Amino acid sequence: MFKQLFFFACVVVTGCPLNVFSEKADINVRSYERSINLTTFESVSLNPYSRIEITLSDNSRWIFYDENPDQIINEISSHWKPGDDIRILTNTEDDSRQKYILKNATKNLTYLVDLDPTCCIEIHAHYIQQIDRNGYSLVTQDGLVWAIGWLGSFTSCSWKRGDHLIINKSSFHHRDDYLIINAETGDDVWASLVGVD
Repeated sequence: MFKQLFFFACVVVTGCPLNVFSEKADINVRSYERSINLTTFESVSLNPYSRIEITLSDNSRWIFYDENPDQIINEISSHWKPGDDIRILTNTEDDSRQKYILKNATKNLTYLVDLDPTCCIEIHAHYIQQIDRNGYSLVTQDGLVWAIGWLGSFTSCSWKRGDHLIINKSSFHHRDDYLIINAETGDDVWASLVGVD
């Protein structure tokens, strides 16, 4: 079993670099099972816009600013290893500018981040094959059928066939519950895996 996990948070802002400091966030992960859609850590770097960039196994890139980027990159590089299980959570703090939290399921580091909006064309893990016009269900290219709750359907009803998705176990405790992020729109919903098409 994995130890209790934490996330470090980061910020993404398009345009000129901002002088924003990193924040820590504690998250309660309810399931430590390895999920069917395991997303793992690949690398960390400083991109050309002076943003710290974390790349995951689905080629999604998560970015944020920090006053000491070299220190943060060294911290991540020394604690996070390629293949580590990474959980993505929605940041629900109203006063935060970061939309998501990355949490290493095996380490005590978490980061507040935003999805790099330029990476959606490169994400190769999942895309929408079919979607209900009301947003209640969708089928991914691998034939998995996902049910989306009533509240989430207000978001997913605008999603389109072909949209790239990031599917992550997040902190959900039920075996079939996942966070689905539409990389094209930046929206996310809670969904349950209900079967194979």
